[in-house]
Amino acid sequence: MLFVKNIATISKALLCIVLSHSCTVYCSSPKNSQNKLIIESRANEEVNEKKIKPQRRNPKDIAKSGYLKVCIKELPKSQADNKNSADFLLQLTDVGFAKKMAEGLGVKKLIFVYGFPTYDAVITAVEQGKGDIGISNLSYTKERSRKVQFSTPYLAPMRQTLLIDRKLLHAADNASLVSILNNDTVTIGTDRGTCYPAMSQKLFPAAKLVPESDWEYTVVQDFKSGKIRATMRDELRIKLLIQQNPSLLFKFIPIMLKDKPDFISVAIEMENVALLEWINTFIRNACNPLSVDEIIKFDGVLT
Repeated sequence: MLFVKNIATISKALLCIVLSHSCTVYCSSPKNSQNKLIIESRANEEVNEKKIKPQRRNPKDIAKSGYLKVCIKELPKSQADNKNSADFLLQLTDVGFAKKMAEGLGVKKLIFVYGFPTYDAVITAVEQGKGDIGISNLSYTKERSRKVQFSTPYLAPMRQTLLIDRKLLHAADNASLVSILNNDTVTIGTDRGTCYPAMSQKLFPAAKLVPESDWEYTVVQDFKSGKIRATMRDELRIKLLIQQNPSLLFKFIPIMLKDKPDFISVAIEMENVALLEWINTFIRNACNPLSVDEIIKFDGVLT
């Protein structure tokens, strides 16, 4: 992979075809945990229909109630069909992290509110009080931080990564990455409903953005057809995209932006300071990092 320490220049970058690793975080199981955790799931539409009144619950309230309610975009489906999907792997890690947090709070029940169309919709759900927290591979952005609080990252920063047409780089040997992509003749595929369209727009305002509804599937077709010349996503998704479509490397090259980390955190209702402080302490004291490769191999069982 091509590492870009300063986005303003390519000449100082280090070329490395193999994607490097980043870390995520998982928590070890509490010792002497004898009570089996009960897991329930409720569709977002069901929550809407019941018009549940938002509640701001501190850790003592949650422990006393016996349940933790978590907003998540989607729950992981069949592993046989999705084992190579980044979304599936991250859903699996998010569910595992939520289980460890529920155990840490001492509750016997974990309720997932799921079925949100976008990650931004998960943020809105937490803001509206549909769940105590949001755990759904949520990236920190300034815009989102105006709606909810973000915890200490529970995944070590995954780097923002570009996959770019090699011809663009060859045509501008020592030009800056910005000048190459920040051009109205360049089309960049973006994952609709994530923070990446806004990130791409901020970095490359002159480029034409092409929204992708099912990014990991449609982006490959759009690359092959010439509809897009580049895309930007986190390093895990770019790595899996290349693993599943190795022929892409003949025409496209991955570039990691070292100065553009993607912080993944828990979302908490804006004024729930007590719960935020508990979660931050839990993450600092009860968690150990896993590499991207370990996430890819993760089977859903935490040790």
